[in-house]
Amino acid sequence: ASTAEGAQKPKKKHSSYVEVNCENEKTFYAKHVICTIPLGVLKEHVSNLFEPKLPRYKTEAVERLLFGAVDKIFLEYERPFLNPEVTEIMLLWESATTPEDIASSWYKKIYSFTKVTETLLLGWVSGKEAEHMETLSMEVVAATCTNILRKFLNDPFVPEPIKCVCSSWKKQHYTKGSYTAIAVGASQSDIESLAQPLFRNVHDKKPVLLFAGEHTHSSFYSTVHGAYLSGQTAARRLLAPEEPPENILECPGSADLNSWIQGIQLEG
Repeated sequence: ASTAEGAQKPKKKHSSYVEVNCENEKTFYAKHVICTIPLGVLKEHVSNLFEPKLPRYKTEAVERLLFGAVDKIFLEYERPFLNPEVTEIMLLWESATTPEDIASSWYKKIYSFTKVTETLLLGWVSGKEAEHMETLSMEVVAATCTNILRKFLNDPFVPEPIKCVCSSWKKQHYTKGSYTAIAVGASQSDIESLAQPLFRNVHDKKPVLLFAGEHTHSSFYSTVHGAYLSGQTAARRLLAPEEPPENILECPGSADLNSWIQGIQLEG
C-alpha cells in the first residue's frame, strides 16, 4: 500500500487516520491509502491484511478471479544454430491417453521458443506446469529444453545453452503469480468490485481506501498499462478538489461585446 498524503505519524493520533503496519515494525499514518497489493497476495492473505476486514463483495471477487503463473525461459547460446529465416519454434504435443505426473510432463506446457536474437531464445510456460518449473534448477530446465529442441528440430547436435534464466512469478513473496485472468464463474464485474474505493462514512467526499493495480482495471487487466492507468485514476481522485470549481463567465469590454457575441456558436 502507498500513502497518498500525511505519510508521517500525526502529532495526535486521530480516528480519521489510516494506520499502516509494516513487516519491519514501522508504522505510518495517512488520511488516505492507495492499496496496490497484487491479487496473488490478496488471495492468500486478504483475511488478515485489513482491519476492519474488507466487505464481503470484495473478498468474494478476490476468490473468484484467477491469478496464475506465466513464466519465461531464456536460453543463451555461444553461437547461432537456427536458420536465419526461423523466428519462432511452435510446439504441438500429442494429448496423453492416461493421466501424467506433472513432474515428468511439465515441459509439455512449453508452447513455443521465440528467437530474441540469433543467440537468445525465449520459451513460454504457464499454469501448474510453470509453478513446477519454478522448483527446478536452471541446469535441469536447460537440459529439458535442449532435449525438446533436439526432438522437434530432429537435430541431435542442437547445442546446450551457455546460460539459462527463468522467471519465477509464483514463488515471489510479493506477487504470488503473474497477472489476473477471469476464471470460470468469475466476470468483469469482479474486477470492478475490486476497484471500488471504500469510504469511512457516507458524508466523506473522498474515500479513505482506494485500490489500484492491473487487477482493478476492467478493460486492461493483466497488463502493465492497466496497472499504470488504475494508479493514475486513484491518485487523481484524491487530488481533485473536494468542491467543484465555480463556473465564472468572463465578459470582455463593451467595445468588443459585439464581436464576442458573434463568436458564440448556438446549437439548436
